[in-house]
Amino acid sequence: MKKFVIIIELIILWLSFVMYFSGNWAISTFSFSAFDEILYTLTSPVLNAGQNLIPDFIFNNIIFPLLIVGFISLIIYICNTYRKKYNILVKIELGKKKKKLEFDLFNNVCFKILKVILCVLPIAFFTLSFYKIGNDLKLFEYIKNQMEASTFIEEVYVNSEEVELTFPENKRNLIYIYLESMEPTFSSIENLQN
Repeated sequence: MKKFVIIIELIILWLSFVMYFSGNWAISTFSFSAFDEILYTLTSPVLNAGQNLIPDFIFNNIIFPLLIVGFISLIIYICNTYRKKYNILVKIELGKKKKKLEFDLFNNVCFKILKVILCVLPIAFFTLSFYKIGNDLKLFEYIKNQMEASTFIEEVYVNSEEVELTFPENKRNLIYIYLESMEPTFSSIENLQN
């Protein structure tokens, strides 16, 4: 049962690292100004995106945290092996009354430190990730905006079927918008053929 609990704790630790490193990677790799942009990009079929993004993401956000958790697992294995083979008893005499403090180094110290690490690190990294993603990727702002009711459409929208368009005698300026180097997958197939 203890091995199963340690494996679950290591998986949770790995997931907390993945979440933290993924947030940092997204912030340093992309320049999003709003969380809406992230959702739009994730749901759009970007066929011609940079081919090095996926390997970069996998190494930095999945393999690197796995190596860290592997190193921690190795320390746990070494401590467990030495605990079974050696009994390192530490005796300390304190003060004039010579109070004796005795403890087993591996059983009392190493495993308690490892238990604290396995409990505190995931909580710390999940908290840091939540804070970083919430602030830097504007997730908190997005959630707040989704919760607020807006009357923008009701106030501004004009149905073109209900309005008669009349042009003034003095013609106004024409605004022409030209998009250069736009990702072609954001465009429709009909527009690509023209």
